[in-house]
Amino acid sequence: MTQENIYQKVQSLIVKNKTSDVFIFLKEHFPKAESLTILESEYNEVRNAELKGTLDHHQIQIKKNQINDKLLAFAKDGISPTPTKNSTRQIWKPLFYFMLLVLPALIWWNFKSSSLDCPTFANEINNKILVIPFSNLGGIEKNPQLLLCNEINNLANKKQLFINAKVGSSIKNLTIDEIPKIATSCQVDLIVWGTYEQGDSLELILNYYFSNYPDSTKLGEYATLKNVSSIQKGQMSKKITDAALKLCALTVLREGNIPLAKKWIKKQEFKDENDVTLLERLD
Repeated sequence: MTQENIYQKVQSLIVKNKTSDVFIFLKEHFPKAESLTILESEYNEVRNAELKGTLDHHQIQIKKNQINDKLLAFAKDGISPTPTKNSTRQIWKPLFYFMLLVLPALIWWNFKSSSLDCPTFANEINNKILVIPFSNLGGIEKNPQLLLCNEINNLANKKQLFINAKVGSSIKNLTIDEIPKIATSCQVDLIVWGTYEQGDSLELILNYYFSNYPDSTKLGEYATLKNVSSIQKGQMSKKITDAALKLCALTVLREGNIPLAKKWIKKQEFKDENDVTLLERLD
């Protein structure tokens, strides 16, 4: 299994709230990774605290999210499962720090010099959505990015909203750290990317990132730091129609159109825990 496939599998399990399965999966590929053992111990402590009720739900979720972020970083970087000897570590340590300083600049230069395919939007569009082609986790090859754009644009057109979604160029191993640079280069308000799997139905594992924070004056009582942060970026596992409804709901919510946001969230065929929580906060 390639490093990219490992990363995508880990991401898929995390989105489905199967962190325990992530540890089982990673230990099969990195059986001697000490950092993975330590991270699993931290996760077990969080689970015990959750069962005993010594931490509230918000604290538990923060700690789980931190562990999930570390697991994604582990899966992406391909950390060696074999501990290195001190002599070898001393040789590679200067090179490591050199690469740590140089790599971000090289990555940014690559983005600047590469021909990033940024779609063109009409001037009147005030919510520009860039959908980066989804990676296929398995099954029949599809074009979910095109279907998602069509669903979003149909919803916007029916309400005569200045929202428009277009497909950009494909980018492999895309990480959240690279997203702000792409948003700046393409001058878009929302970037959507992720993976898909064709089973009985087409399921998206979708990431979203808004490039700007909303105007708090438009959000009324909803404009708390916790609430705004929760709709700034995130992940979801949904079918295409539900994904379009949720993305459009978040977009209009950021503009203060709470009634329409609630309507679109309720219209989803399947609502996850985040949807239920969001509706409770909006009521």
